[in-house]
Amino acid sequence: MVKVEINHNRCGGAGECIDICPNGVWVWEKIKVKTLGMFNSEREMPVPKYQEKCTGCMKCYDICPTKCIKITK
Repeated sequence: MVKVEINHNRCGGAGECIDICPNGVWVWEKIKVKTLGMFNSEREMPVPKYQEKCTGCMKCYDICPTKCIKITK
């Protein structure tokens, strides 16, 4: 099984991973993140909610500008 992880504190939240995923692994959800490294805030962020659909194609990893996605097989 493929495991998808994301570091929300590094993520810019643009959602390229959601747009490029051919299998619908990613969704928008409200997540608590640190802004400026110290302030907690809640914002809509990409979340790999349906990991069972992931085939390990690496498209989300390849397109991510902040490289905050980790995929293990």
